[in-house]
Amino acid sequence: MLNSSHKPPKSPRTRPALLLAGCVLALLSGCSSPGTDRGISGEILQQAQKEKFTGGRVHAGAFDLAVFARLPPQADTLHVYIEGDGRAYSSRYRLSDDPTPEDPVALEMALRDPADAVLWVARPCQYLDVEARRGCPSRYWAGDRYSSDVVAAIDAAIESVARWIGARRIGLVGYSGGGTVAALVAARRKDVAWLLTVGANLDHALWTRLHGVPPLRGSLNPVDFAAVLRSVPQQHYLGAHDQIVPPAVIESYLDRLGRPSHAALTIIADYDHHCCWPERWPRLLLQAETLKIKP
Repeated sequence: MLNSSHKPPKSPRTRPALLLAGCVLALLSGCSSPGTDRGISGEILQQAQKEKFTGGRVHAGAFDLAVFARLPPQADTLHVYIEGDGRAYSSRYRLSDDPTPEDPVALEMALRDPADAVLWVARPCQYLDVEARRGCPSRYWAGDRYSSDVVAAIDAAIESVARWIGARRIGLVGYSGGGTVAALVAARRKDVAWLLTVGANLDHALWTRLHGVPPLRGSLNPVDFAAVLRSVPQQHYLGAHDQIVPPAVIESYLDRLGRPSHAALTIIADYDHHCCWPERWPRLLLQAETLKIKP
């Protein structure tokens, strides 16, 4: 069961196991990497360099998670962006061979965040070459995509980086299924200052029923942690033309939170699940601040 009483380890602060620079992350940097299906585009990498982000990996739980981060020596608050489900399926009923996103929306959003300390975390099994992916079971981008193993690993990666810079507060941002994971991470931590999501699958039991696909039996569901999440300041965004996550999914989650809660849903006209969140993200961050979420 998901532990909602997270307690940071008492060991001294240690530097997270980041592998940085050069071609260490060949699949991320565009360097030669035989068997890699998809990487991060050169345009995004140029933007990351311009914004002083460095790519690397954090070993957390059973996974090596791809990360990009801009980290000062010390910061009070760490903004964390969690990537979406990626290419989980190649067709409606056929599981993909590689869950790496074709377009890492959460990373593009993170690069537009002006905060001093920003961390982007990919999901398990993303950005691995063919050989490495053989050791990452496909259930982690299928029915177990929001499992306790996945949530604990991403939480551990966040904790490692937060401890290194001495952050006392965590702001969580999740895109699509990354919003699901972000909510589940928020349910197990005591230092989450706010939660922002975009097109998040916050009640995947309802989501699978609406789409007529098999339930995610190995996954935790944010609606089941409503009692813990009710007190977390949160803002959820959805595109009016989103065909992947309908409003009913987020409304179900908000209904489960009950009243009073510190959560709201904002629907953006002319947007869908993919377009055009990174471009608008700086304005949405400011909007969240006016709602007293204060990212």
